Amino acid sequence: MTDFLAAWSQRRLANGLDVWLYRDTSLPLVTSMLWYRVGSGDEAPGITGYSHFLEHMLFKGSQRFGSGDLDRLTLACGGCNNAFTSLDATAYLFQLPAPHWRLALEIEADRMRGARLDADELNTERAVILEEWQTAADDPEELLWEQLNQLALLRHAYRYPVLGWPEDIQACSPETLRSHYDRYYHPNQALLLLVGDLPEDALEQVEGTLGQIPAGPPAPPRPHLKEEAPQGQRRLTLKREDVQVARLVLAWPAPAFADPDYLALNLFQYLFSEGWSSRLQQVLVEQKQLASSVSSVLFETREPYLFWVQLDARLKAAPDALEQAFFEVLQQLLDAGIQPAELERARRQCLTDFYLSQETTEGLAQWAGEVLTTGQPEDFYAYVSRLQAITPEQLQQALQRWLDPERLTLGWLLPDAAAETEEPQTEPPSEPARLTRSLRRHRPASAPPVSEALPWPESVPPRWPDLPASAHTLANGLRVWAHANTRRPIFCMELLLPAGVFYETPAQRGVASLTLALLMKGTHQRSAPDFAQALDQLGVSLDVFCGYRGVVLQMEGLSEAFAPALELLTEAVCEPLLAAAEFDKLRHLALVGLAQAEESPSYQVGRAFVQALYANTPLAESTEGREETLQTLTTEDVQAFYAQHYQPQSAALFLAGALPADWSDRVVQALGQWAPGTQQQPALASMTFQAGSGFCYRHLLLPERDQVTLVMGHLGVSRQHPDFLALLVLEVILGSGSGFAARIPHALREEQGLAYYVSWSASLGAHLHPGLVQAELECAPDKVHACVQGVLAEIRRVQQEGVTPRELEMARAALWGQRLFALETNAQRCDFLLQRDYYAWPDSDLKAWTAALEALDTGRLQQVARQHLHTRNYTLITAGPALPWSEKDFARL
Repeated sequence: MTDFLAAWSQRRLANGLDVWLYRDTSLPLVTSMLWYRVGSGDEAPGITGYSHFLEHMLFKGSQRFGSGDLDRLTLACGGCNNAFTSLDATAYLFQLPAPHWRLALEIEADRMRGARLDADELNTERAVILEEWQTAADDPEELLWEQLNQLALLRHAYRYPVLGWPEDIQACSPETLRSHYDRYYHPNQALLLLVGDLPEDALEQVEGTLGQIPAGPPAPPRPHLKEEAPQGQRRLTLKREDVQVARLVLAWPAPAFADPDYLALNLFQYLFSEGWSSRLQQVLVEQKQLASSVSSVLFETREPYLFWVQLDARLKAAPDALEQAFFEVLQQLLDAGIQPAELERARRQCLTDFYLSQETTEGLAQWAGEVLTTGQPEDFYAYVSRLQAITPEQLQQALQRWLDPERLTLGWLLPDAAAETEEPQTEPPSEPARLTRSLRRHRPASAPPVSEALPWPESVPPRWPDLPASAHTLANGLRVWAHANTRRPIFCMELLLPAGVFYETPAQRGVASLTLALLMKGTHQRSAPDFAQALDQLGVSLDVFCGYRGVVLQMEGLSEAFAPALELLTEAVCEPLLAAAEFDKLRHLALVGLAQAEESPSYQVGRAFVQALYANTPLAESTEGREETLQTLTTEDVQAFYAQHYQPQSAALFLAGALPADWSDRVVQALGQWAPGTQQQPALASMTFQAGSGFCYRHLLLPERDQVTLVMGHLGVSRQHPDFLALLVLEVILGSGSGFAARIPHALREEQGLAYYVSWSASLGAHLHPGLVQAELECAPDKVHACVQGVLAEIRRVQQEGVTPRELEMARAALWGQRLFALETNAQRCDFLLQRDYYAWPDSDLKAWTAALEALDTGRLQQVARQHLHTRNYTLITAGPALPWSEKDFARL
């Protein structure tokens, strides 16, 4: 199964550039990732954040390309681009249809040594990064993680925030940033990964572009001191008024990726916290019911960093009890060791996740880049064999070396009405402890308007792949679609049932979600722990998704596990126990989820927005239900809902991947035994959607927040509406696209510097029912009025002046590219079968959809903008500190 790793080819060019290529002709697309071996771990006081700052600036112009040209060209080719900075690397990503793959080479070759680093552009990006900093500082959970990072690392450069300290960002000049650029941006300090439908002479084309750049000086040594292991626990507690669910986060010193213990600890995560049958899940969540969720993360790093664990408490759970129970589980592992069967379950889960991560061209490039910038080529090729060779004894020794309870840093985030903060027992460093939890900072959304003078690539529809699917109906009425995809030895199966929120009564909100979740909590053949263990033994994932119209059960795993996985899926759907004890657990977890969601201003604003626009329909409800209805639901409610809605004659099964030859017989043997239901599937009640009659404004006061989250918009159209495709094109032009190369993000972020995050959609949630036309952004309180005005101005400009032919051409290419890249994984192909063969959307016939796109003209787009986009009749919701404007102030805009 590891043959695909051997299919990589590699070469170090004369100038020192490492080039790795992976040819895959199954889809006409290519991913390029250029990695520079410089990150925040290469920085020092005074220059923190420079790697991330430089990442921003490499989209702001080079010798051949002006500021924003990269986004426009990428979009015109039907591709997308992005970038991120981590502890050890800065990486630049292009995803392009295969005919345009060379664009990535041309751009990377020009900006490797030709970045402009213009002073005016630098000042614009400085404001953006500081806004990004403020957004991160507004998140209590990120604040906890980063204060812990400061407390755990006292000397090593990994302690510096990827964003940098604000004072260093403020002091950064074109000269100091160019000095950083000149130290690290050279071919001999870079790694190029190309994956996809590449020509035979791809390596020669790399030689002719990036290979012509002279080598630079060797990388300077990293400016840090060795971190000493903690002697005794370090602890801190944060109390926040805007927190409803307590969190416990723990961090131990951890090995670098190249250390033999790294893979052992990576494997340990699966048996400790990541699987359904993991120790923490079973003890803290299922048995003692002290935690609502558990997770852990071990980052690939060039030098020793940290191993993180997070526990989210149940409502009203005693923090001391949760902490004590956690250490009891850990101590048992340290004392008694790992059972061989437990290790094998974890190994199979880990390998399954690995193969699933390699389904996409980006996934292949991402994983290879992480390994090759933190390890060596032998670590890449031997990854799977080394995982398979780890023994229980080796794992036990690694745990005892690294997970000493006396060497950890521990932090609590607690709800507190008084918003008091306890001082940590070990003083954290003096710098501000506000960073960001993510070890990767991605580039923000920005792009200038279209330049008509820019040399333009020819925009042609892609070569659409054939996606044949067999279809048949079983005797019990179950409809089955199957598509063969043998690129990887993995499969995906999705079972769709019309059993979503639309079928609930108002008094039973949440019953659809709870019924679905209960399917995984025991059957008439296996208890809940036994069912979880059976899943993990196979290494398959079972995920459930509750929507408004339907629910989906999705399974993914290695192809060799297809038959037993299908049997487990059949058990869950046909023979669920629906036990009262498991129902009570899940109901509480649902209440925790609602409480945790309410901590987010974005969630609060979004809920208020949909409640205003979808009033008096189920779409105004959360799929998780309401607190008051969840409290009154009973096991009998769930059992009745299951009996009425879980019936084979209304269900559909979608399969994709490397399916066994006898897959059809297996499906008949398993799900063919599902007896048809005796109850009539109820017809959906008709829903009436009424457009608003004027402007409506509401502010949600969140005094503990510094930033404002804003949502504005109105009802849109359904996916079946004849103008839906034109609205998608307008969505690209106004609000989305590569680098968010669109009018609204450019106007608000680039031209006016009003907001870091800006999005606009004309199709959000569209289905058989109308979707939403919605703008969402975060900004400082004093910029809210200008942001609203800016969004409205761009919409009105399109209505009054229309769009340019080039914008239309660019949007067509973008939509073609998005559809092409949405066909890489088995899960995406199952979803495509569902859209094409079950719902038969107008846009699921790729050839007809392509023709419809080509038939649109600028005049039609202007008509649709005037008809369907509203600048007077809309709803505005804001959340954050008090604002000085009234409804009348906004209504005048």
